[in-house]
Amino acid sequence: MLARAPNALSLPLEKAALLGRAGRPDDGLAAADKVLEISRGHPRARALRARLLLDKGDAPAAIQEATQAWI
Repeated sequence: MLARAPNALSLPLEKAALLGRAGRPDDGLAAADKVLEISRGHPRARALRARLLLDKGDAPAAIQEATQAWI
């Protein structure tokens, strides 16, 4: 589906969330980054990045990302 609609954001967002729940935060971050390449300030992608960064133990980066999601 991404090949047919490369700007569809719901698929990489869902992929990021699923990878995070599967214990693969680095892969989830990569998927969230794809969304941010298309939509720089996408709040859900930023919030997912915050959660994934927190899962990795990087609280300062998670706080920064959550702040960007809120803005």
